[in-house]
Amino acid sequence: MKIVSALIVSTGLFTASFAFGAKSQEQAYIESFHGVAGIPVPVSVVKPNVSPEFSGRTVVLEFIVDATGTPRDIKARDRAQPSELVNPLVAAVAQWKFAPLAKDGAPVVAKVALPLVIVSEFDTSGLVATR
Repeated sequence: MKIVSALIVSTGLFTASFAFGAKSQEQAYIESFHGVAGIPVPVSVVKPNVSPEFSGRTVVLEFIVDATGTPRDIKARDRAQPSELVNPLVAAVAQWKFAPLAKDGAPVVAKVALPLVIVSEFDTSGLVATR
């Protein structure tokens, strides 16, 4: 299994409702990964419904992206995070699809650490992937 660390995203996708022209937030987020190699790249994302009381919090989800691009075994790294915050994030990421990593042309399983930053509805500064 390939381990991918210090990875994918710091995103405000999750509570913002800001539109990038005609693109949805989800589409803009996905497009921010174009040209990125060496990590499972999201191809379909679902925005969770998180209470604004959690604005400013960061949750790191750890999971496996299997050879089909499906996230599996999703857990919060910090088990002390409130379930009212973690559960909607886990439920949303469980619906994401990824372009899996490939080795010698064949898809492989990868471990992912995904930092998610919850932002207020009007803060769109975190809507792109950080590398």
